[in-house]
Amino acid sequence: MEVTIIRKVELSMDEQKKYEVIKSLADHPAPNKQRAALTLGCTVRHINRMLKGYKEHGKAYFIHGNRGRKPANTIPNETRNLVVDLYRNKYYDANFEHFTELLGKHEDIHISPSAVMSILEAEYILSPKATKAKKKRIKEQLKADKKAGKIGQHLLGKNVCLIFEKTSTRTRCSFEVAALDEGGHATFLSNSQMGKKESIEDTAKVLGRMYDGIEFRGFKQETVEALAKYSGVPVWNGLTDVDHPTQTLADFLTIEEHLDKPLEDIKFVFTGDIRNNVCYGLMYGAVKMGMHFVCLGPKSLHIDQKVLAYCKEEAKKSGGTIEVTDNVDEAVKDADVIYTDIWVSMGEDESLYKPRVEMLSPYKVTQEMMNKTGKDSTLFMHCLPSFHDFETTVAKTKYDEGIDIREVEDEVFRSKNSVVFDEAENRMHTIKAVMVATLGKDA
Repeated sequence: MEVTIIRKVELSMDEQKKYEVIKSLADHPAPNKQRAALTLGCTVRHINRMLKGYKEHGKAYFIHGNRGRKPANTIPNETRNLVVDLYRNKYYDANFEHFTELLGKHEDIHISPSAVMSILEAEYILSPKATKAKKKRIKEQLKADKKAGKIGQHLLGKNVCLIFEKTSTRTRCSFEVAALDEGGHATFLSNSQMGKKESIEDTAKVLGRMYDGIEFRGFKQETVEALAKYSGVPVWNGLTDVDHPTQTLADFLTIEEHLDKPLEDIKFVFTGDIRNNVCYGLMYGAVKMGMHFVCLGPKSLHIDQKVLAYCKEEAKKSGGTIEVTDNVDEAVKDADVIYTDIWVSMGEDESLYKPRVEMLSPYKVTQEMMNKTGKDSTLFMHCLPSFHDFETTVAKTKYDEGIDIREVEDEVFRSKNSVVFDEAENRMHTIKAVMVATLGKDA
């Protein structure tokens, strides 16, 4: 009698993830291939290949072809170092697959795409197609190293220039400490000739010859883009009038640490001045992550239509949602995060306090607003600095004039739901991750 032996198909964690995503697509009547591609960090074309393989071979299709084979010969350290240097200095715009092809064609280095990925990711260098989970692991590892007192060397011998047109606490301290933690050196530049006696282009070319990276915190977005264009080195946006990306990264890491759900399932409400740079930066990030993002503010405030149109297009790709409303009750219902910012930003005239308070007070974060979410777990978030009491000169002076400029009640700011100081700390960890990923060297 012939006996058929059925072996159980066992997959690795990575293989299991691919299997589950593709199986869900195959079982769904209207599959979202674009979202699946984002989840797995690949192209829609590759999703189609995996779908075909699954339909033909089932679960076994996802077993890696090298399973059970002896590992290839170890790649010499000299070659590994050369691969890292070539990617950072010559082929930094290429994804890892294309980079592998370029290595073989132009550099006579013939190694597999998986080997290239392993070499680069060991140095915290991520492909443009890197999954959100992978990016999160790197941020978490750098944070864990910091907590454990481990001093890194990924920025050893690197000098970074910090250009500040606006005042700063968290941004300056984060960049300086992050650079020092990884063996680098930071120069704080607050009184340069840039834009005064010397053009931004000329300044960028000078600094690019002296420094390995440049941070800019100031007013015009055009300035940071010009620095990137002419310096020839990585340039990091520490804040402009239309964006605050380093804050967004810190905020999203904080959400992941405190809420047991993926970012794409988060309902995020920004309340107050929905036209400011923090709101725009968060909206840019939210639509990339597939969030439900709500802009809550008065009808008299109009979001830049170009920004809104761009975010809505990105939301279509990620499965996210953008909502603009002045209805507090509808906006905050089921919210996972309520976020606000001060009502008069840096560089704005103090005469704006009175009209802004009159316009934005209905959107102040109060305990009543937090209760309207219907959740005990809703996070309160703020980029800081915050007016939440009268222990600052500005808040006290305005209060004496009969103007309450607090954008959040002290009760909420100090509550168990408030994670504002976790956000502040995470600025340093995420900024470190960005610098290491774009500038780091072989340890």
